[in-house]
Amino acid sequence: MDKRITTLSIFCIAALLTSGCIDENSEEDETGFAGRYAGYLNDELVIFVEDNLGGKRVVPTAQAEFNREDYSVEGYRVSVTEETSFIYAETEEETSMASSNLRALFGYPLEVEIGEDFSAEVQENQADYFQTNPEILPLYEAEEIRLLPLEMEDFTHFVSTFYLSANGMTSEDEGYLVILTNGSNEITEEFQRNQEIYDDALDKYRSEDVHISTGNNESFTWRLGEESLSLQEIMEEFNLPEEYMENAVYLVFSTEEFLTVEEEWQGVINYFEENIS
Repeated sequence: MDKRITTLSIFCIAALLTSGCIDENSEEDETGFAGRYAGYLNDELVIFVEDNLGGKRVVPTAQAEFNREDYSVEGYRVSVTEETSFIYAETEEETSMASSNLRALFGYPLEVEIGEDFSAEVQENQADYFQTNPEILPLYEAEEIRLLPLEMEDFTHFVSTFYLSANGMTSEDEGYLVILTNGSNEITEEFQRNQEIYDDALDKYRSEDVHISTGNNESFTWRLGEESLSLQEIMEEFNLPEEYMENAVYLVFSTEEFLTVEEEWQGVINYFEENIS
């Protein structure tokens, strides 16, 4: 049986790697825990808290090279039943897993209430990576799952989580992603006509270890089963600032963080000239 987690099928975007270690003294609720959505398998959500590869960020399976006698992870499998409640924590509005688009939003911050005494469990000295074999994680049945408010930080995590993986990059590589938002105006049409020219303008900053990708709303599409979400729909889910949603702007990310927003392509070029050696 293939135990690999079923996550999203995507065309382009992939993942941030940062080093970190597990804090076994972190605070948890007495009857639950908090983490990020990291996959779905056999009616079970996989909730990631922290490991000693990427800290609180998920390292893509393809990049998960580690000492198989020294891998430690805190994470949980969560069984979802008909009685499990899904609630938006900010408004207390009840929703469902399907209506919330949870399975499309990798890294969604969650709080899980299990209705029984809970103590954090760190799985140490594991031979398997948790995404390759999620059964190394303990299983709990969820009474309630609270969906925490999504912010720019979460969108950055979502974008970067897929960026390295899709481009076959490692943690030692330096990567940048330029996204043009809002796919229905003249700026977007101009970008599509001239994308090759625009892309070539960034060539002098590329090298064997420095990767730069560009694209717009139509370039990036996330698939979930037979459904798909455009970049614009994903951005709406993450409640990004209105200026990013209503206007065509360039968002520039590194594999570590959100860097800048520029209204014109020349602003992107200027940013690279001033900040990227």
